[in-house]
Amino acid sequence: MTQEQANQSETKPAFDFKPFAPGYAEDPFPATERLREATPIFYWDEGRSWVLTRYHDVSAVFRDERFAVSREEWESSAEYSSTIPELSDMKKYGLFGLPPEDHARVRKLVNPSFTSRAIDLLRAEIQRTVDQLLDARSGQEEFDVVRDYAEGIPMRAISALLKVPAECDEKFRRFGSATARALGVGLVPQVDEETKTLVASVTEGLALFHGVLDERRRNPLENDVLTMLLQAEADGSRLSTKELVALVGAIIAAGTDTTIYLIAFAVLNLLRSPEALELVKAEPGLMRNALDEVLRFDNILRIGTVRFARQDLEYCGASIKKGEMVFLLIPSALRDGTVFSRPDVFDVRRDTSASLAYGRGPHVCPGVSLARLEAEIAVGTILRRFPDMKLKETPVFGYHPAFRNIESLNVILRPSKAG
Repeated sequence: MTQEQANQSETKPAFDFKPFAPGYAEDPFPATERLREATPIFYWDEGRSWVLTRYHDVSAVFRDERFAVSREEWESSAEYSSTIPELSDMKKYGLFGLPPEDHARVRKLVNPSFTSRAIDLLRAEIQRTVDQLLDARSGQEEFDVVRDYAEGIPMRAISALLKVPAECDEKFRRFGSATARALGVGLVPQVDEETKTLVASVTEGLALFHGVLDERRRNPLENDVLTMLLQAEADGSRLSTKELVALVGAIIAAGTDTTIYLIAFAVLNLLRSPEALELVKAEPGLMRNALDEVLRFDNILRIGTVRFARQDLEYCGASIKKGEMVFLLIPSALRDGTVFSRPDVFDVRRDTSASLAYGRGPHVCPGVSLARLEAEIAVGTILRRFPDMKLKETPVFGYHPAFRNIESLNVILRPSKAG
């Protein structure tokens, strides 16, 4: 270590943070509470980043123009870009990669296609998918909420949104999952042997989508989001092909695993909380708020979202250099008792308007309405059809660089005849 590196190390408050240690994904909150109480910010050596732990600091960064969303601002961006070259255009032209003026232009073109009213037109299709998945398990006493149910919902909803043939679902699902994982390469410690498999799935999905896009240009459809995006124009501007591919790629990547985990975590938390479960059963209108409370109380992210310093700056007493990465520790921020009363209590009636689960500011997730609708229908329907459903065993968690990945959640749908 050089003297300069030693001096830098002394100025970076470091804490014991091991988000990939056994048991963390199952319950990260004792660890995040210790960190939040100890410090507002610390340097995570393994992740080569700063980590913010408290709500107000995390919330402020979402709107602070001194922090960039684009990975191009990262001091290690060249190294990251060379890792997965197939994703270079998705990073550069996606909503998280565009400079502010282009981001505003693209959001203006995109937003009309993703309003709550526009997404609600998919309600019947999502309900049909959910019913088919549950009908296929008719007569069973047990099933896996993740593998037998949740995994079959989001890609079909996205395919319905884009009017993509059902036979493409599995390839697009692999693409979405692979892209979400691949985007974590370089940002967090990664399993290197995974990379080739991820690249293959990403490449296959991008080729498939380019084909769908070419077909839709030749044969535009009425009341179709993809056609609307192709034809959208504002102030004389349209989406370029690269921007459109990056946008839809991000919708698939961000809308598959996240929705699967939201459904799984919602079922898990409701079954663990009999009082909350009975409230939601008695008042179905509480479901949407209950889902937002799930994301606050038991957030699906392993660490959080990232930002990159655009300049040298002082933040929470730390000296952050231009190009350094900052993780916003979302699971910690959403358990901050200075903002949420009884933060460690799962309360489906809680006012969740302060939640940061979908981000804040100009980069709030554009797929919020679709994710909420899918989870609302999926969780509401399974509770309605199987009111006596119980947990069979604790969930099984697996590795994922970004999410607390529930791989399996086995439930008993109805009491056995012998019981």
